[in-house]
Amino acid sequence: MVTKTEQVGLPSHIDPTTFSVLLHSIGSASAEMTDVLQRGARSTIISVARDHSASIYSSEPRMLYQNDALPVHSVGGSLNIDAIIEEFDHDINDGDIFMINDPYKGTTHNSDLTVIMPVFYEGEHIFWTSIRAHQNNTGESAFGYASTSVWQDGIQIPPVKIFDSGREVRSIIRFYLRNVRLPEWLEADLRAMVGSVRIGARRLIEMTKTHGVDTVLPTVNEMIEYSDRRTAAEIRAIPDGVYFGESWIDSDGQGTHNIRIACKVTIDEDMAYVDYSDSDTEVGGHCNSSLASTRANGSIPILTTIDPTIPRNEGCMRHIEVVAKEGTVALGKWPASTWWSTTNPGDELIEAAWKALAQAAPDRVPAGWGRIQQRLSMGDDYRVDPPQPFAASIFVAGSGGGASKDYDGWPLTQCVCALGGLQSESVEMVELLQPLFIKANQFLIDSAGAGKWIGGHGCETIVLPYHGLLYMKFEYEGTLNPPYGLFGGQPGNGGCKYKETVDGKRYFYMAHPSPDVFRENEQYVCISSGGGGYGDPMERSVSSVKNLVRDGYFSIETAESAFGVILDKSTLEIDEKATASCRRNKRLGQSSSIWLPVGPGEGLFWKTRFREGDELVQETTPTALQLGLSPEAR
Repeated sequence: MVTKTEQVGLPSHIDPTTFSVLLHSIGSASAEMTDVLQRGARSTIISVARDHSASIYSSEPRMLYQNDALPVHSVGGSLNIDAIIEEFDHDINDGDIFMINDPYKGTTHNSDLTVIMPVFYEGEHIFWTSIRAHQNNTGESAFGYASTSVWQDGIQIPPVKIFDSGREVRSIIRFYLRNVRLPEWLEADLRAMVGSVRIGARRLIEMTKTHGVDTVLPTVNEMIEYSDRRTAAEIRAIPDGVYFGESWIDSDGQGTHNIRIACKVTIDEDMAYVDYSDSDTEVGGHCNSSLASTRANGSIPILTTIDPTIPRNEGCMRHIEVVAKEGTVALGKWPASTWWSTTNPGDELIEAAWKALAQAAPDRVPAGWGRIQQRLSMGDDYRVDPPQPFAASIFVAGSGGGASKDYDGWPLTQCVCALGGLQSESVEMVELLQPLFIKANQFLIDSAGAGKWIGGHGCETIVLPYHGLLYMKFEYEGTLNPPYGLFGGQPGNGGCKYKETVDGKRYFYMAHPSPDVFRENEQYVCISSGGGGYGDPMERSVSSVKNLVRDGYFSIETAESAFGVILDKSTLEIDEKATASCRRNKRLGQSSSIWLPVGPGEGLFWKTRFREGDELVQETTPTALQLGLSPEAR
């Protein structure tokens, strides 16, 4: 009989110490790539919010290592290298550096510019280093509007050389910078990306020189085989079967709401098949998925279900097959817009698969995470003379993560597909670098889904312009379809967003409206969603509920309505008898559904902030944009 250790351990010809040293050396190279990028980039979405990923691949290419990376960026990253190999074939040389952002050539979406470098040692091509980083602008036809085609998404860059055998191809870089709104910012970001892949290459060459190519390449190959064996064992432990889940996108920005993502997960021995083919037909707006996003977001639910100590590389991916029908929202057909595909429908692709897997591996699947709730502003900074253009992705607060068995959810996770990898910015840094004033930024009471384990808390953030106008673009999901609760847990609140004018009137933005202008003393209020709860709220300890109320995370009223805990309003003392009775009665009326809500469009939190006289802003798209023309050019 073969033991588990013999199944997944190292073969006799691989030295365990060398294996560990090389694995961590590659990881260290990836980490240094991240440091170089963050220190050199100008845009805060890269330097502060960390919307980027460093990855290392073998020459074939096969994914070897992703350090501190966003899973949506790195899991499908080899598709970009495949496109480079297809385009340049035998013209890949030492000192070359490539750039690509085309979502129909293996990029997640066109805002994720990717810089890639082949690594040579003594004339032999042995690795690739890759850095992917979100750009604040890629020259879309009209800033902030929901695009309807690839041409409105922004400039599309197929694989191109920006360094040819070490020599800069300045004409290509100039061409790129002439097609974006913030050329000085984006050139600084691009040069930081070039420095990043170069430092990664340097460290890999040093490693190979130290240990010898005859040791490095077989050991690197074993890293993949090691992950392969361990992943196979993990998936075999999941019961074979066919499992179904579904999720819904709030809107495509063009008036289509509650767009369905359908997922079928099949576990067959050591293989996991994730199929999104029954999802709704692709939509006119910007939330159709690219191939890279679909592969990554379909793989993430499996990768989060297996042992986290397994190195995430090509060996894991051999046991996951993700498919979708072209022409559906889960896999857009050219020239459909995929501008928002990483998070939308990326977050929903993950949710639907998690719901399916909850039936197969309930102890390893979380409740729903809050979706992307980002604010992107652009304008002129009047604090300097003459005024200078600026752009800011405001990540000072974010949604809460879903609870899981034995653990409450994290706050400030930002979005599902990043799995907590994005970093919340400090209020002070945002106010220093952009002409914005953050009036409030705090956790919101009663925002998290109740459960035996509660979701991460949502936030209330209030933003005002600081001198001049503020042009705000909204990237916001989950208001209509809040984070689901699991196994008796309750949904997160879903959040909302609105403008409040000087006279106190509120204009509510549902789903993906057109951008809006904020004048001095007009405030933008953004409430991010709390995560979903896991397990029966009646099973959470009474003392823990009391502490949550004491600390301001839940109200006395929610303690009673959601957790069945009766507290004295003055002293917060527990009424033991009334609590026991309340909990007993609530258990009798509980839903038998695995997740809540069970259908689309159940988000109602926004109505608690809507008052008589307020207005609901409907989605609109300028005629010129529908024709593919920029309104500014008319």
